[in-house]
Amino acid sequence: MFKLLIVDDESRTREGLKKCLPWKSLGVTALKEADDGTSALAIAESFKPDIILSDIRMPNMEGIEFVQQLRDKQLSECKVIFISGYSDKEYLKSAIQLKAVSYIEKPVNIKELEKAVRDAINQCLEEKKSSENARKVEESKPLLLQELVLSLTQQGCTKKDLQKKLALSGCDLPVEGHYLAAIFQPYA
Repeated sequence: MFKLLIVDDESRTREGLKKCLPWKSLGVTALKEADDGTSALAIAESFKPDIILSDIRMPNMEGIEFVQQLRDKQLSECKVIFISGYSDKEYLKSAIQLKAVSYIEKPVNIKELEKAVRDAINQCLEEKKSSENARKVEESKPLLLQELVLSLTQQGCTKKDLQKKLALSGCDLPVEGHYLAAIFQPYA
């Protein structure tokens, strides 16, 4: 269901991260890895991960720069968890600016990592749900508009109902005032 990318220049850390959590039971069905920000960027463009676990300090391209470039490449919905052996305030500030889900210090506490991954998954689920709801509203707009027009032609439509129907249909009309509705039928 979710795709995860592990980015760390230390192969032992990558291997440890791959083995430390029950990824499948968390909902992670695809997992890839990269050894620096440059290779991670190339992998992320084609793999399109939902979650990234990234070290901060790496050769070639550091984690902060990698995520900044990732955000510039329209992969902004990806959730990022930074992992670092350094508790540098500047790195932490950069992680906050990049809207990282969490910043975990090495050595990694497995429970802290699992909580961060669960938080990232929950954020992904919320965004998917919100996106799905927006899509459903968009698809139903023709029916909502039709219902709005019918409400305007009938007496007894309450102000509250009219407000609700205007909001759902996306019409930017005032609730107060008088309306004149006309229904046209195509000429055959």
